[in-house]
Amino acid sequence: MTAKCKVGDLAIVVRADYACNLGKIVRIASLHDGSGDLVFTNRGTVWWVTCPSRMKWSLHGKVFRRVAGPAPDDQLLPIRVNELKAKDEAARLIRKIKKMSSKG
Repeated sequence: MTAKCKVGDLAIVVRADYACNLGKIVRIASLHDGSGDLVFTNRGTVWWVTCPSRMKWSLHGKVFRRVAGPAPDDQLLPIRVNELKAKDEAARLIRKIKKMSSKG
């Protein structure tokens, strides 16, 4: 499957294991090389992303709160100003995420 995001993109987290990560805006820094203490396996393309606020990950019962870490491409929606369709989809997804979060 072709990756939706590319290095340098801003993206919205639209799927996540933790609701607190939903709707976060991240920057795609690079492809994740699979090293470090946070590794996703069998997830297709995985990016190293940065975020102005801390995000939450866990692995083997240990919880991590960081401003940078791995994110599978299928959990992200790229934001590209020159692609009006993506902007409209992003706005719709943000509204949906906020609605789902408020029910939580």
